[in-house]
Amino acid sequence: MLNLLFAILWGPDQRRFWLRVLVVLAFGMIFWGLWLSFSDKLNERKDYLVSLNDIEIRETPDWIPATFIEEAFDRRPLGKDEVLNILDPRLGQKLALVFESHPWVERVDSIRTEFPAHILADIRFRKPVAFVAAPKEHYAEGAFPVDANGVLLPTDFFQKNQQLLNEFLWIEGIKSIPMGSYGDFWGDPLVVEAAMLAEFLSSDRANLGIKKIVLLSGSDEKSGQYNLLTEKGQKIQWGTFPMPVSLSGNRDAAAREKFTRLKKEVYQKQNPKLVKLCKMAQQYGSLDGVPEKERAFDVSMLGEN
Repeated sequence: MLNLLFAILWGPDQRRFWLRVLVVLAFGMIFWGLWLSFSDKLNERKDYLVSLNDIEIRETPDWIPATFIEEAFDRRPLGKDEVLNILDPRLGQKLALVFESHPWVERVDSIRTEFPAHILADIRFRKPVAFVAAPKEHYAEGAFPVDANGVLLPTDFFQKNQQLLNEFLWIEGIKSIPMGSYGDFWGDPLVVEAAMLAEFLSSDRANLGIKKIVLLSGSDEKSGQYNLLTEKGQKIQWGTFPMPVSLSGNRDAAAREKFTRLKKEVYQKQNPKLVKLCKMAQQYGSLDGVPEKERAFDVSMLGEN
């Protein structure tokens, strides 16, 4: 039995087969050893080692600090003996984790490595849409910036550039305090709702002169009633901000319809001639019916834009 097995495994043809296998294995081990030796030398070459100065962020908004990269690595430092090498297949994942630890980062879209050692990162940064006036009994700072999702944002940039505070809407009437630190959700659905409303109004805020979003007292804990306050002291009833009932909900359409009515109301209050024009439009049946000589100003402000 053993002789038969030996003859099958070690006959003339089989010997040639096993010899080829041994030759391939031998050459494989030689090349593997050479590669290990060569790769160790590559890992030590400066052309492959990445320093913080070799990292480039494609686009950074004005409110992102110049020390953003250093701050990110301070928040999530590398291991004791860990280095950044463009040959490391996990380098992109490591850098993404570092950047996403920073409160200004919403997400990392891509990390691209280049030779010699250079990193190009595409990062989506959070955008401030409003300042939430903090309850005076809890904070003396005044207000905190938030993005459209109600995420609490760092205040350093705005403390150094306080002239920019008037470029944002202010949210008043919030009674809660932040539940986490910078980069975390505020923890109050009313803050999220008011921040979404601020984002919705942001493109027309300057034209309409809207300065504040005021949460009315007695609002439901999950859905608020809001007034808008203009720079001239006008108080405009907004009511509730339509929230989506699903991911494909019609919040924007409902809010846009309400915003169109709001725009008419604001312009009418700011320009008494518009009130007269509206009455004349009723008299003549439509805006188109109003005689041209009666139109002393642009009536497009009453449109759906």
